Amino acid sequence: MLVGTDVTSEVFPSDNQDATITMVGDVSDLQIDVGESGMVGTNTVGVPFSCEVEGCFSDLFIPKWEYFTSQDNRFSLVDDDWNSYYVLAESDINLAFEGSFLIKLKESADRSNVEIESIEIVHVDEPQVTWPKARD
Repeated sequence: MLVGTDVTSEVFPSDNQDATITMVGDVSDLQIDVGESGMVGTNTVGVPFSCEVEGCFSDLFIPKWEYFTSQDNRFSLVDDDWNSYYVLAESDINLAFEGSFLIKLKESADRSNVEIESIEIVHVDEPQVTWPKARD
């Protein structure tokens, strides 16, 4: 679901400081906090989680003058002549996520003894970039 998602960070030297995820890396440090689970509405349980996704690739458009005058090596050139004003570049980034698994219960479910058969992603908020970090 992340491929094609736009991410925003002040470290991206594009006009809108955004990039588009083109390849998703490995999920690590998955933390599921069952102790903080709670009802969300009448028949839905929310189970909080957090994780990192390392090694995602993202494409971004950088003004030509900025790319060619920069000493920044975090961005690899993909197309140096995208148009008259921009180059297409790629960056390897890590993403951090926080959210909740939403588990819908059947009307007849015994809420004192819930067994999870499958988990479906119901909603994904805009991811926040944690790397590359802004320069101090």
